[in-house]
Amino acid sequence: MSTEAPDNEVEVLRAEIQALRDELAGLRGDDTKRTTRDFARELQDELRQTLNSARDKGEQVLDQARANGDKAIAGLEKQIEERPLLTLLLVFFAGLLLAKLVERR
Repeated sequence: MSTEAPDNEVEVLRAEIQALRDELAGLRGDDTKRTTRDFARELQDELRQTLNSARDKGEQVLDQARANGDKAIAGLEKQIEERPLLTLLLVFFAGLLLAKLVERR
């Protein structure tokens, strides 16, 4: 019987070691889940910031394009008011040129 007691103790120790291994594996899994979750949140926040930045830059470019377009239109209106006859002749010749190009096709 003295030989059975050490065997039994060895089995108990093995069971305890396996329980500790399982517990450690569970902790690693929880840490991995938390780390993955945190990484996903950080990535999502960075994507939001990037999209917001891109949207803001796009709006700035669009506003600048509108301002430049308005300025160009105002310049054309001014030239038309200052030289209406020249504008009329230019439009007439542009129409003739366009008609000739369409006629050839």
